[in-house]
Parts: sequence; C-alpha cells; structure tokens
Amino acid sequence: MAELLFNLSHSLYLVRTVILDTDYITKDGKPIIRIFKKENGEFKIELDPHFQPYIYALLKDDSAIEEIKSIRGERHGKTVRVLDAEKVRKKFLGREVEVWKLIFEHPQDVPAMRDKIREHPAVVDIYEYDIPFAKRYLIDKGLIPMEGEEELKLLAFDIETFYHEGDEFGKGEIIMISYADEEEARVITWKNIDLPYVEVVSSEREMIKRFIQIVKEKDPDVIITYNGDNFDLPYLIKRAEKLGIRLILGRDKEHPEPKIQRMGDSFAVEIKGRIHFDLFPVVRRTINLPTYTLEAVYEAVLGKTKSKLEAEEIAAIWETEESMKKLAQYSMEDAKATYELGKEFFPMEAELAKLIGQSVWDVSRSSTGNLVEWYLLRVAYQRNELAPNKPSDEEYRRRLRTTYLGGYVKEPERGLWENIVYLDFRSLYPSIIVTHNISPDTLEKEGCKNYDVAPIVGYKFCKDFPGFIPSILGDLINMRQEIKKKMKATIDPIEKKMLDYRQRAVKLLANSILPNEWLPIIEDREVKFVKIGEFIDSHIEKQRDRVKRVDNTEVLEVDNLYAFSFNRKSKESEVKKVKALIRHKYKGKAYEIQLSSGRKINITASHSLFTVRNGEIMEVSGDEIRKGDLIVVPKKIKLDEKETILNIPELISSLPDKETADIVMTVPVRGRKNFFKGMLRTLRWIFGEENKRIRTFNRYLFHLEKLGLVRILPRGYEVINWEGLKRYKQLYERLAERVKYNGNKREYLVMFNDIKEFIPYFPQRELEEWKIGTLNGFRMNCILKVNEDFGRLLGYYVSEGYAGAQRNKTGGVSYSVKLYNEDPRVIEKMKTVAEKFFGGVRIGKNCVDIPKKMAYLVMKCLCGALAENKRIPSVILTSPELVRWSFLEAYFTGDGDIHPSKRFRLSTKSELLANQLVFLLNSLGISSVKIGFDSGVYRVYINEDLQFLQTSREKNTYYSNLIPKEVLEEVFGRKFQKNMTFEKFKELTEEGKLDREKAKLLEFFIYGDVVLDKVKSVEEKEYEGYVYDLSVEDNENFLVGFGLLYAHNSYYGYMGYPKARWYSKECAESVTAWGRHYIEMTIREIEEKFGFKVLYADSVSGESEIIIRQNGKIKFVKIKDLFSKVDYSIGEKEYCILEGVEALTLDDDGKLVWKPVPYVMRHRANKRMFRIWLTNSWYIDVTEDHSLIGYLNTSKKKTAKKIGERLKEVKPFELGKAVKSLICPNAPLKNENTKTNEIAVKFWELVGLIVGDGNWGGNSHWAEYYLGLSTGKDAEEIKQKLLEPLKTYGVISNYYPKNERGDFNILAKSLVRFMKRHFKDEKGRRKIPEFMYELPVTYIEAFLRGLFSADGTVTIRKGVPEIRLTNIDADFLREVRKLLWIVGISNSIFAETTPNRYNGVSTGTYSKHLRIKNKWRFAERIGFLIERKQKRLLEHLKSARVKRNTIDFGFDLVHVKKVEEIPYEGYVYDIEVEETHRFFANNILVHNTDGFYATIPGEKPDVIKQKAKEFLKYINSKLPGLLELEYEGFYLRGFFVTKKRYAVIDEEGRITTRGLEVVRRDWSEIAKETQAKVLEAILKEGSVEKAVEIVRDVVEKIAKYRVPLEKLVIHEQITRDLKDYKAIGPHVAIAKRLAAKGIKVKPGTIISYIVLKGGGKISDRVVLLTEYDPAKHKYDPDYYIENQVLPAVLRILEAFGYRKEDLRYQSSKQTGLDAWLKR
Repeated sequence: MAELLFNLSHSLYLVRTVILDTDYITKDGKPIIRIFKKENGEFKIELDPHFQPYIYALLKDDSAIEEIKSIRGERHGKTVRVLDAEKVRKKFLGREVEVWKLIFEHPQDVPAMRDKIREHPAVVDIYEYDIPFAKRYLIDKGLIPMEGEEELKLLAFDIETFYHEGDEFGKGEIIMISYADEEEARVITWKNIDLPYVEVVSSEREMIKRFIQIVKEKDPDVIITYNGDNFDLPYLIKRAEKLGIRLILGRDKEHPEPKIQRMGDSFAVEIKGRIHFDLFPVVRRTINLPTYTLEAVYEAVLGKTKSKLEAEEIAAIWETEESMKKLAQYSMEDAKATYELGKEFFPMEAELAKLIGQSVWDVSRSSTGNLVEWYLLRVAYQRNELAPNKPSDEEYRRRLRTTYLGGYVKEPERGLWENIVYLDFRSLYPSIIVTHNISPDTLEKEGCKNYDVAPIVGYKFCKDFPGFIPSILGDLINMRQEIKKKMKATIDPIEKKMLDYRQRAVKLLANSILPNEWLPIIEDREVKFVKIGEFIDSHIEKQRDRVKRVDNTEVLEVDNLYAFSFNRKSKESEVKKVKALIRHKYKGKAYEIQLSSGRKINITASHSLFTVRNGEIMEVSGDEIRKGDLIVVPKKIKLDEKETILNIPELISSLPDKETADIVMTVPVRGRKNFFKGMLRTLRWIFGEENKRIRTFNRYLFHLEKLGLVRILPRGYEVINWEGLKRYKQLYERLAERVKYNGNKREYLVMFNDIKEFIPYFPQRELEEWKIGTLNGFRMNCILKVNEDFGRLLGYYVSEGYAGAQRNKTGGVSYSVKLYNEDPRVIEKMKTVAEKFFGGVRIGKNCVDIPKKMAYLVMKCLCGALAENKRIPSVILTSPELVRWSFLEAYFTGDGDIHPSKRFRLSTKSELLANQLVFLLNSLGISSVKIGFDSGVYRVYINEDLQFLQTSREKNTYYSNLIPKEVLEEVFGRKFQKNMTFEKFKELTEEGKLDREKAKLLEFFIYGDVVLDKVKSVEEKEYEGYVYDLSVEDNENFLVGFGLLYAHNSYYGYMGYPKARWYSKECAESVTAWGRHYIEMTIREIEEKFGFKVLYADSVSGESEIIIRQNGKIKFVKIKDLFSKVDYSIGEKEYCILEGVEALTLDDDGKLVWKPVPYVMRHRANKRMFRIWLTNSWYIDVTEDHSLIGYLNTSKKKTAKKIGERLKEVKPFELGKAVKSLICPNAPLKNENTKTNEIAVKFWELVGLIVGDGNWGGNSHWAEYYLGLSTGKDAEEIKQKLLEPLKTYGVISNYYPKNERGDFNILAKSLVRFMKRHFKDEKGRRKIPEFMYELPVTYIEAFLRGLFSADGTVTIRKGVPEIRLTNIDADFLREVRKLLWIVGISNSIFAETTPNRYNGVSTGTYSKHLRIKNKWRFAERIGFLIERKQKRLLEHLKSARVKRNTIDFGFDLVHVKKVEEIPYEGYVYDIEVEETHRFFANNILVHNTDGFYATIPGEKPDVIKQKAKEFLKYINSKLPGLLELEYEGFYLRGFFVTKKRYAVIDEEGRITTRGLEVVRRDWSEIAKETQAKVLEAILKEGSVEKAVEIVRDVVEKIAKYRVPLEKLVIHEQITRDLKDYKAIGPHVAIAKRLAAKGIKVKPGTIISYIVLKGGGKISDRVVLLTEYDPAKHKYDPDYYIENQVLPAVLRILEAFGYRKEDLRYQSSKQTGLDAWLKR
C-alpha cells in the first residue's frame, strides 16, 4: 500500500492549493481551530471556534454513561470532565457496534481523562483517543490541504557561518545569507565583496534584518531549505536572539517567529503561515545514495554539478578578496541548487499531502508507515469505520514474536546466461488482497455464502461484501494504473529517475544497543562488567543449538544470569533474572547520547531510555531524545549482600603452570595419620572397587558426613550426593598418590600443579584446614574471609598498587606487591593491614613492599597488575556495605583528591574501573557523581559528602539530588525559577504550598532509587552491524552504558507493519500463501506448455532418512514418512504442512543447528535419479538437479574466512571436479543438561555388553530369570567394574561364573524383561529401541562403551589405528550409527565383498563394519571398559600422531567413491528448511531451493520474446481478479551470484546491478573505472577472461606508477566535529593537521587526499592533493591495489571462481578460468 500511495503522487503536477496548514490556539480556555490558506492570491487565516475534541467509548452497559460523565480529571490545576455524550452506530472490523462519543472542552482534557475512563469497570475500551486535534479537524471536515487553483510562490535560502569544529552552536557569526527564487539568486553579506549578485550591508545585524525584509517583500508561500530544520533556521534563530532582532518570517501576527519542535527523528522548524519545506528528510526517504550532501543530491537528481570548496581552499578564504568571492559564488549556488531541487520534490509531496489529507509540513517529515496510517484513518471516517487502537507494547512484542511462512523465494542459478526474459506480477500482494477480499473484517466471518480459502494456511475470507482494506486498495490500484500510463507517456527523465530511486529506497529499523557498551551482569554469583556485544556474542556462539531466530534476530533464552534493574512501580532498584540475550543485524541510524554527568550510551533509533513526563516514568526512543531532556539514572543500586569468602586455590587455578610451579598446599599432620590412603580405600569400597572394608571405616565415614556427602543411619549409611562423592574420590585418587610428608614442619605437602585440576572438587569445609604458599616461603590460609581489613587492602592496591616479578641476582624471580603513598600515616595503615594477611612487610621510600609471591598472585588474579587493567574484584561488589566503604576509603586515600572546585575526585586510567567506581558509589547510595576524561585519565567527581571524610558537604549541585524545575512545571502547571532540593520540596508540600496529590507523583525522587540526568548532547551517526539487547524479567529494563544508565529492553523485528492499527497476522499469512501458489503455478505452466527452461532445485528419494526434532524429540525418519496427508496441491506438487518439526542443518559458521520445517513436498519423479556412493554400503539418491552441499577444501579458501564460504552447492554430475568431499554431522545433536548418576552409567554399560556379547530370551524357565554374558579373559575386570556395584545396589540379584572361559549367568528378572521388550524384534534379531535417542548423552555413551567393549576392535591399518564394530546385521549397525551421530561421533559403514566362512565353508553372510572417523572424540567420550583395549587405543592414537580436531566445527567430510544413474519410479521429496535451506539426508548435507529464471537455451531472442508474450496472454486469462503477470523486460545477458546479487544488461546496453555496488564516494576514480569496465566486459562482450585481463592490466599499471595522479584521489567528508572522532581515519588526520595550523574545518568539508608509500599507519602517510610533490612523494601501489581496485571487482568476479591471488599482475599470463581450474 505504501508503494501505491507513493506512486499516486507522481501524476502530472499543476500546483493547486488553498489550505496550507492548520493548528489550534486557546482563548478563554477554549480551543479555536486556525486554517492557514491562500485565497484569490492573498493569505488568510480562517477561524473555527466550534469544533470540539472527542473520543469513542464502548460500554458493557449503556446505563453506566452517567457514571462516565461524572468522572473528573485535572489539567494544570483545572478540573476537567466529559462535556457531553452521544450514542452513535459505527462499523468495527466488519460488524455493527454502538459506541458513545464522549465530547470534551479542550484537546488537552483527553490525555487527562482517558485512563480514568478506560479504568471504569463498565468500559470495554476507548478508541481514537490519540489523533491530534488539528489533524482530526482535517479528517472530520473532509478538508484536503494543497487542493485548489492557487499557484504557490517558492523561495529557497542558505547561510554561511563562522561556526566550526568545537564552537558553541550559534556563537560564530553568520557571514552571508543567500536566497533564490524563480527570478533571481542573490547573496547578502557584511563582507566587502564586489560581485553583481552580492548585496553588501554594514553588519551581521543589518544582514539578518535585510533578509527579513526580503522575505516580507517576496512573500513566499513555501520557504525551502536543505537541512534547515537542524542547522540553518535554528542557527538563524540563535543569532537573531543574540543580536536582539525579532526574526519575523511568518505570516501569523500572533506568532511570526519560527518555532522549533521535535518531530520524528530530528528537530523540525515551523513558520506559521508559510510552508517550511526542508528537503533533507524528503530526500533521505525518497532516494538511496551513499552520501546526502547537497552537491551529491543535486548531481544525482538533476545531473548537474555545483562548485564545492575543499579543505585547502577554506584555509585561504578569509585571507583574500578573491577567496571571499569564491565563497559568495558557492553560497549563491547552494541557494540556487536548493531552489531547483525544491521545485522537483515539492510537487511530489504536495500530491502526497492531497492523497493523505494532511499538510505538506507533516507529510514531508513522515515515514511511509505513518502516511499509510493517516490515509486509512481518513477513509475510515468517511466510511463510518471505527479505527482500531494502536497495539500496546505487550501486543506489539507478541506480534513481532509471531512468525509465518513467508513469500516465494527465487534462487537464481550461478553463472553467465543469455537471452533472459523477466516477468513480474503487477502489484502482486495488493492484487491478491483485492482479489480474495483479505481484510481483518472479512476473516473467518460467520454466515457468509461465499468464501475464498487461502492455500496452505486455510484461512477463510468472506466474499459477500467488500472488506475495508481491499476496497481502499482497489481504488488505489486503479488510480495507480492511470498515473502509470501518464508516466510511461512522459519524456521527462527526472520523473522517471525519481521512480527508480524510490523503488530502491528500502530501509530496515531495529531497536537495540550497540556492541561496545558496558553492562554489569551477575553470572555464577559474580558481578561482572562486560561489553554487551562481546558477552552476548560469546554466549550465542557457545550455545548455537539453543538460539531461536526470527528474521535477522537471534534470541538465546538463559537461566543463570541476572541484571540490575528498577521497578517501574516502586522506583526501587532490584536484581532481576535475565530471560534472554538478543542480537540482530542492523543498518541505519544510531545515536550517541551523552548526559551532563558524563554518562554515555550508543543506541539505535527506536531503543528506549527512560524520562519523566507528568510525573510518570516513560520510555523515550533514541530518535526522540534531544539535548536538555532528562534521563533516568540510578541513585542507589541495591545488591544481594552476603558474607564473602575467597577461595585462594580456586582463584589462582587459572594461572599457567609455569607461574604456580613452586606453589604448595599443606595441612598439619595432627589427626591425619594415614588419612589420605585410608580415605581413598573407604571411597573405593563405597564404589565397589575394594572387596574388603577398611578397619577404620567409621573414622572416614564421619568425615564424609561432615562434608554433607553421606548420612549415617542407625544401621549403615546412605550416600546423599553421589556426584559430589564421585568428584571427592577423584580428588583423593590424586592426593593419595601425590601427597608427601614434611617432617620438618609436621605437615603433609602437595605441589599445587599436581592437584590444580581437582581444586573445584575440594569441599570448602576441608579446604579451611589447608594452607597455600611457596615451597620454602610464606603460606596463607586457603580460605580467606573478605572483611573490612581485606577490603581496605584491596582499595590501597587498586588505587596506587603495583604487582611485579623481576629477575634477581641469583637468576631466579623475585615477586613483590607495592602500595604507594607519600603520607607516613597512610603508609603505617597500609603496613598494618598488609601484615594481617601476608605477614612481614618492608617499608620503602613512600611505599609498603610485600615481598611475597602469594601476595603477587592474589592481587594479580583479583585486581589486575597494570594501571590500565586494574579492576574492582567481584568479591568487593558482593560484600556487605561496610566492606565496600572500607574499599572506597582506601581507594580515595590513594587515587582520590579534592578538586579545586571543592568536589571529591577519584582517578584511573582504566575505563572498566571508572564504570566499576560509579557502580560502587551508587551501591553505597552516592548518586551525585560526574565522570570526565582528560589526558588519558578518567575522573570520577563526587559532589556530596563521604562518610569517612565528614566535610558536611550538601547534595545540591547535580540533578541526582534535586527535582528539576522542568518536571515541577509539568506536574504543577506553573513556572518555577530553579530546581528544588528534596528538603524544600517536602517543606512546601507540608505547608500546603504545593498540591499534595500532585506532589505524590514526585515522591520517588526522595524515597526511590532513581534520579534524573540531563542530556548534554545527541550525535546521530550511521551504523551497520550487530546490535544487542536483554530481556529482563518483570521490569524489562537494565543498567548499561558508560557510567551506567537505565535502558528499556525491547525485542523488535519487522514483519509487515506490526504497529499498524489494522494489522492481522492471519491476513499477512494468507497473502504470502496465495503469492506462493500463483508463482508456482506460473512456473509449472511456462515450463510444461511453452517450452521454457525453468531452473530450480528438485528432490531426494522417499527412502532417504533425515534427522528431525519433533516436539523436542530427536528422530531418524524416512522423508516419505513425514508426508502424512496432502494439505494442498500446486500442479503436480503436493504439500503436507508440518507443525513442531525441526530439521538438523548446518549454519554458515559450521555449527549444527535445528531449524523449523514448515512443510514437506513431493511429486512424481520425471528426471534422472543418481546414486552417490560414499562407501560400498552408504549412499544417497537424488534427482539430477538436486543440490548437495560440497566442501571446497582448497588453498583458494582461507580458513580465516567464514566457514560458509567453503560450502558449495553442487549437482550430482559435478561431483569429483571442484568438489570431492560431502558433509556429514560431527557434533552432539543435543546438550548434556540432565543430571546422571554413576549406577545408571554402569547399568547402561552392562546393557551394551549384553547386546554385544550376551544372550537373553527364549522359552525355557531359566530364560525368564537369567541372562548370559561372555567376557572371556576380561571376566575379573567386568566383575569388579560392573557386576559387583550393580549387585550392591540391587540392579541385579546375583551373578554366577559359568565356566573358565569367562561366561556369566546373571540373575535379574526385571532386566530380562527389559531386554526382551526393547532389544529384540519379533524375529528375535537384536535392535536399538528408539527411546534411546532421548536418553541423556552420558547414558548413550555408556551403552556404546559396553557395546564396543564387547564387539569392537582396535587395529592398525596402513599405520593408522582403526576402530571398528563388526556385525552381519546391517540394520543393527545403522541403528548404532544413529546413536553415534547423536553423541557427536562421525562414522562410516562398509561391507566385506567376500562371504564369511566357517570351518572353511561359506556361510552366505557378509560382515559389515562400522568405522569410527572421529577417533579422539571416541577415545575421550566413549572408549572401552576393558583397560587393555583402551590403553591400546590411546597408544595407537599417540604413536600414529592422529590429530585432534582443533577447530570445533559441527561437521566431518566424507569422500565420494562413485556416482551412478539408477532407475527410479515413484515420488521424490523435498523439505523447506528455514534460513539455511539445508538438511541431512542419509546423514549427508543437501540443499532445498527453488528458482525461476526463464529462457529457452539456444533459441533466438525474437522467438523467446514472442513466446513470452504468448505465455502472458495465456496465463493472465487464467489468473483471477486483478492479478496480472507483466512483461518487464528482456536482457541480452546476465550473471547471478545469489537472489540478491546480480547484474544484467538490456538491449539498449544499460546495465542494472543489485547487491554488487561496492563503489562509494570514498573510492578512487581508478577503482570506480575498473569496476565499470569489468561489468562491461562480462555483460557487453560476454568475456570473463577479458574482465580478468582488464583487472590485471590496471594492477600492473598501478604497480609501475603509470596511473595519472587524479585517478588516485580519494574524497571523504568530515561528518562531525573533529573532537568527536575516536577513530582517526586518513581524512580526519588531515583535517586535524589543518586545524593545528589554525585552519578551521567544519562538518560537511570534503577532504581529497593521496595515500603515500611508506611504513606505519595509513593516516600518518596521507597528503592533500595540492600538497603532493612528485619530486619527493610516491603513492602506495599496494594500498591502491589491495584496498581499492581488487575489493571493487572481487564481488563480481567471485561469482566466476576468482580470488585475489588470481587477479594480481603476473609476468606469465594465464589463459582464463579454465586454466586456473586445471591448475
């Protein structure tokens, strides 16, 4: 619909206007509508005092209307009410309703009353309460702005100023004002310039007065500017104020000065009585350009150039008269260009204003979505339709989370094609809406005689009456066709160009936070400060299989994270659970918002912070935030305080072994004689590994009870934590082995590195008895209580501490921690506290020296070593308040001081530490904080007293301890002279001088945990990349950003226009379903009946097995079994809709993920079928056109690139050429998140053994109770590891050795029943039950361990170890393969070609071997129960040097053995996999795609065109309603990379590209020129080889310095003040050099430079073009080749297999792509 509204604006334009705009004023408390219009050539203001504001209310009971009328509200101290109520009949979404029209006295009464009315129990809902009063007037009265016979007068103007980088806005003088209209273009200035079009006056004041006079004399109806909303007019207003001039530019005598207001994403300036037409927002909405300078737009739209001033010219402008003349010419041309562009764009906006029914001022500043909404509201009023409400925030988020099957996707074949016909549906979706009457009011309407039923989704739409949306669209489509006819008839190139620009202007918005913002988060009970982008990226990549995707948004639900938030109701700080981490790709506007306190955050246009409106905390989006706004920040952050302990061994366990090589842990001997070995024997006995119980068993049992691992019973004991006991046993296995007795100190000693990996298994209670330290030096307690003294010590260290290690004279290393201070009293305090934790210390010059390695390790791990990476440790942030105060006091002693302004100041070089300090201060209730940065140091200023200083400083400077006057005025409705202290507020309230009820709205300032901070600046910038968000439970907000402020979390995406009043997910779903239906029908018809070749991917055979997850359960199913019924058909294709089904697929990062499968498709095979053999018994069958996913394992693909670039679609007959390897899975298919226990593991190991080497079942009495198990020479090991423990726990009743050969009979009646029921089929053959796919991974691995221990072998084949499982039953091995896939072990299967023999006679059976590919993962995760087998495996792997997988990809490679054609009849199948379009069939990755590019290979162009036109006539006769396929063009040649990247050339030689244009303004001419020549060579001459030679030739010329200098110039624009640039690019470096010379460079300046040869950064070796001296300068050929030319051409030539190395100049020429492939 948006497209239709736009196109309607392009009819042949004759300016006819009466109404320019409307507004309202208030007189005697009543609103008066004002209509600004031009009539008979004169401007008039017409007044209407009779129009009254109103809303609609739907009541449950009409008798309640009197109660509704009695409701009272308050506005600016005045009581307001409903004036009158009238019952009316309206239509609402297809049904008749009776509602009450509630009339008010004043428009501002509506917001004061609407919530009170809505809350009344008799009110169902209220409607149309959010339509502005003046706009409502235009709708109700049927008035159309811009409709009439009057001709409008236009005037454009522009200013030149002394405003430069770093200046206060409006401080610099205006040098000249230029203006232009139909008659002339002139300049006014107070500089002495002798030019015919320049008028010189005496001063800046006189110049502005002269401009006011010109506006009055010319009396324009429209004043045109370019960015006048945000620069020219605000600057002019500012200067006029300073000079004491009334800037009378309007026609309204009451308010003639321009008025600045907010609108959308920028400021807007209104000039009453005239239309201020700012071109900038219109151009941005209408045209897609790389840059939007006036020069660029002028050239792009009108094809004209205008003079521009480069930086080096600006330097001389103020020096000579000639230079000033040049500036005057530049200014005059600016005004002239603005006027000419205004003449082109204003008619379009005037037509839109007429169509929408709102003023040009509003329309020109509105988004497309808003334009559509205003149009629908006007039509709804005309048709007596009640407009639905906009969605609430909750409903909006729900809509965005709802997904549905999208439209048809065409996937073009790669390569160069000729004679391509392009057919397109005319207004496909609007036509479908009209044809099938798709509208919320016709959806599933009961009682209709006729319905249209949507394919696939099945929604019904009533055809008995025209729906609201279709009826409007029908009119618009007809109008559009009339306008298009006129457009086709026009010869005006500008009009045609504007249409083309509009079709390409596609914008996407998102709402999130940029990646580099600080985020405090609680993870694993620790407060961490992280960059939000890195943190969310890390979590998403680690848990890729749990990530949900909606469009470009990824959502990871989490359960172990907590964020700092505030309660919207109580205004109190809270710690809240994080429900989800969110990221999505974004391209668009971002805003850097800096507050007066120094806090700062970067957010996208629609992400919200919080402000206060009418006493309520409300969201305000990034694009609405303006300088001077008040933003909610924390006053106090409440923490979950607790007594904190520090586990020293755990703290240092992450250090490298080298650093802890001499660290030991010790424990006194007393009471521990023989303890370690005795405890180990006890643990082994408990786990069934010792036959005899130790005599002192009870000694150790009591110890285990103290640790909470067992419970002692009256008779015996009970293990209450098997997992903990298992870990404790592992710890003591190591301790018993490594602990030594140190007789000198009567202690046991163990080297820390020997037990480092087991430190997490050490119970804290036991660790409290141990010490840790150096072998021959200081030892400290392993468990340290974080008290006030320790907090003080850390504060001293973080502020002025140093931790270092230096070589000493003996060649060893000396470790030291030094605490510095110049005050002897402080030194003494430092000494005292250091000695409490680290023993003896030394006093040095101005420092305390702690010469202990343990002090060094503790401080380094807790707080960092260098000033730049110092941090406050998490143990401080989670400690009690007294500990935090102690830390802060000590920190202030070191890095604190009193600033000359009497403020306290904390200093640090660390950005992380600066944020932590603010957090710490807020956690202590200190909110009067500011942050600064100068000379590389962050300064945290505190403007209130600190309890350890007691200076009686009052909190009265910052907003954190005041109520801003703006808030007071808004709530109390009167003026306040200044901000108010909390005490004064309470005093005035108690005295009755402030309304007590209203005062309650602001009590949260005093009693809550939030305060306000003023916005200092807002910088808009362009951003492309990932943006991030959190979903926080309940409060939906969290602390984030530099200095920490509260951000509102929002989960947004774009699915249609979900904020729309008439949004309907079912309607949108039906439209796309019908779209797919008609496109697929068209494909079938053009192929079958007109002989066109339609290129699209086909299908796999029905026997192919795929891996799915249905309702959370993993299944291996034949693809044909997914097809349960035919839900709908399109031609020969039949579709079955699936719900809750996900397919295993591979993403572009090489990770296995699950993606939704909306349907499975089948059709009869009518193409050749190929069988691809991977081994002699593993294959996949696909049709000739079906794509498999091959892997480009070649040096041409660098591993540093995204792994998706190695994945290549390949047809069966192409295998063995560029691609020899296919892809199979090689990672666990599910996460291990279920708790398991040791006995269950042993149970499944036994089941695996029995399945492999056991027997069960039969009809004998014995077989009901016993199982047989053969263990051979491993009988004793199996008995100790499995049978004894399982007997102890009652899993088996008993076991009996049967003979000397290692056979056992196992008595276990329940196990016998279990094995009979699940592990044999009806024929008695062994099988794997499907429920095993759902077992925890640990149990599946245990089963496989038992099975491989029974039937598996380890052999050496050609020097490489091979792990096999052998069986004659291929079906059984295929089921085992599935278990291996689930646990992430890649494998293959092959069969012997000679039969098995017994006693020399053939048995007729053939052995099948399951071979393990990922041997190391098998050894580490599964392995063998039998020690000798496991040992042999590991030895073979090490001796053969089998490599581990160092890169954690989710796939393995399998080589193709052969490809053969096979006969096949029956159905073939395909599934749709969202996003990746890949799935595993027979465990091989394949692709599912569709494509539609039609040609008749080998046929002449005229024949193809004729047949295409015949087809159009045929198909359009079959298409219903308004649906029509159109002939859009014929292309002689084209190449296609993907569906969004292609280039074609038409018959007139015009080249059209999409997605390939990488050339921007900041590219050199040589790069642009080369890319254009490459395109021409491919498209005009059909020669890829020539294109390659062109590139090589250019590269050679650059390398040999044969390229003219002017072709190497790079132009870049300065877009902001120089001080705001953090990254110093080449153009910024030059601009700063100019600024250092006193040359002022303002935003908008173009810097033209050359990159010189040399070392160092590029920004250090660039010069202006005018500075280039051939005698001493040489350009950098490598830069221009690698960073300019090759990137510009590679996106094209990559489609033909070329890489950078193929395009560089070579002395021996190649013969093209074929030669390269042969190499």
